[in-house]
Amino acid sequence: MNFDIVNILAVISAVASVVIFIKMTRDYVAQRTLRTNKKIKQTAEGSEYQGILDATYWLEHERQKNQGEHFDDETVYLNRAHTIRTKTSFFSMVNG
Repeated sequence: MNFDIVNILAVISAVASVVIFIKMTRDYVAQRTLRTNKKIKQTAEGSEYQGILDATYWLEHERQKNQGEHFDDETVYLNRAHTIRTKTSFFSMVNG
């Protein structure tokens, strides 16, 4: 009789462990899905600042070519400023 009670308790605890494991897995998947959906929504909405960064990404990396060079003649810097004012969508919207 003692052996039967131990087996019954083992089966009950095994079933309880499986139920808890399944519940924890479902909660984890739900949280992960919610987090992913939030990231997608934030990316889709985007902020105005992020839009400006995306629009001027090519220009920022174009300027990196001259990194470390210091020009005595300021026309290089003035040309860059003119390029930024004329070719970026942000300034075309502002100057609109």
